[in-house]
Parts: sequence; structure tokens; C-alpha cells
Amino acid sequence: MVKSETKSIRRGIRNSYLSSIVSVTLVLFLLGTMGMIMLNAKQLSDNVRETVGFNIFLNENLSDAEVNLFNKSLKSKPYVFDTKLTTKSEAAQQFSQELGEDFVTFLGKNPLPASITVQLKAQYLIDANLKRVRADIEQMPQVQEVVFQDNLVEAINANVKKVSLIIMVFAGLLLFVSLVLINNTIRLAVYARRQIINTMKLVGATSNFIRRPFLLRGVAHGLYAGLFAVMLLVGLYFLAKEEVGDVIYLNNIQWIIVLFGAIIGIGVVINFICTYFAVSKFLRLKSDEIHY
Repeated sequence: MVKSETKSIRRGIRNSYLSSIVSVTLVLFLLGTMGMIMLNAKQLSDNVRETVGFNIFLNENLSDAEVNLFNKSLKSKPYVFDTKLTTKSEAAQQFSQELGEDFVTFLGKNPLPASITVQLKAQYLIDANLKRVRADIEQMPQVQEVVFQDNLVEAINANVKKVSLIIMVFAGLLLFVSLVLINNTIRLAVYARRQIINTMKLVGATSNFIRRPFLLRGVAHGLYAGLFAVMLLVGLYFLAKEEVGDVIYLNNIQWIIVLFGAIIGIGVVINFICTYFAVSKFLRLKSDEIHY
């Protein structure tokens, strides 16, 4: 009879631990999925920003060699993502095709200057950075005029801010709900061992001595849950790349590694904190209150 009751108790404890790990794994998986969505949205917004270009018109007295040299020096600037050079002859050819006649022969000279289309890195398309970049380029002696698409840049920045705000609010709500779910799950797991806590108190064990195995187990369960969640996220990532690869822009391995590390860290930290408070609650209860 005693053996069967002991087995039943042990089975209940194992089931509570298993359900705790599974529950925390699913919650961390949801958080990780939200994190991947946020990183993908950021990468998408960066890609959109980096397609926005502005034109630099160069002085007419520059030779082709000087134009090419200036283009190379411009490409080496920390804020430049890419450049496209259009020489005087290429500009004249394009304009002649649009007009349908050779205007250079009619005028006797080519009045069009060489130009460079510059695409900035995403972080430099923020208003404050953009003003510094513009000022830096305008003071270069080779530059005759700089033409920015100010309205387009402002529209893109405004839309990116709106989308980012919506995603951040949703992520905050999801994080709050996740914390509540994990806390309740761990409290139930500790509740299944309340009798053991009470017995250890009766034999004179200190609070720290009682907490230690629970905390170590909580950290281990958080680590397991984090690792399982990362495995699910890896599977989700490759499945998404296979099925809807056109909308997956998350290719930065460093970001992915940081996200996965954060998921494991969150699992460990939250499990530790929730276990600490759950055990402390039962430590404060009297022996006649432990059953309620």
C-alpha cells in the first residue's frame, strides 16, 4: 500500500516536471517566433531603406579618371551601401534615347554632367544622420549638386516607426502573458512537492537548504525548455525558408545566434526567479496551511 502511494507520488511529480518543461518550451517558442518576426521586419525595413538612392551631380571640369577615382573614394565611406556611376557619355546616350534624336550633335557639345547614384546604409537614413551625410557630401569639391528624395525618405521612416511600434507593443503583451504562464506553471510544479518542503521544515532544514535543489532543478528545466524551444525555432526557420522564402529576409547569422541565446537565457532566468518565489511562498506557510 505504502509502495503504491509512493509510486503514485513520484509519478505525479515526474508528470508535473514534464508538463512544466513542455509548457515553458511552448511559451519560449512563441517568444522566439515573435523575436524572429521582429528581426525579419527590421531586416526588411533595412532592405527597403537601402534601395532608396539620391543623385550627386559632379563638376563638368572633371576628367573620366577623376570621376572614377571620386566614385571609388565615395564607395569607401562608412555610410555608403552602394553607388552607381553614370559618365557624361552615358548620360548623353540615355537622354538621346529618351528624346529620340542626338542632341549632342545638334548642340555641338555634351552639357550633361557625370552623376553618381548613392544608396546609403539603413542606419544613416535616419533624419539626424541623413543631415550629416548630406552636409559631408555637399562640401566635397567634386560635387556640383546633391538631389535627395526627401519626401520618400520621410514617408519610409514614418511607416517603419509605425510598424515597429505596433510590433513592440504586441511583443510586450506577449512577454507579459508568457511570464504569467511560466510563473503559474512553475508554481503548480512546486505545489506538487509541497509535502516534501513541509517535511524538510519539520526536521529543521534551513530555507536556503530547502530552496537549493528546487532552484537547481528550475535552472535545469529552464535550460532544457530553452534548448527544446531553439530546436523548434530552427525547424520553423528552415520550414519558412522552404515554403515562403520570398518573405524571409532574416539571413544575419549573428542576430539568429543572439536570439537563440536570449531564448535560452530567458528560460533559465525566469525559471530561477519563479521557482524562488514559489518555494518561498510554501516556506512561509505553516504546517496546517500546507494542504490548502
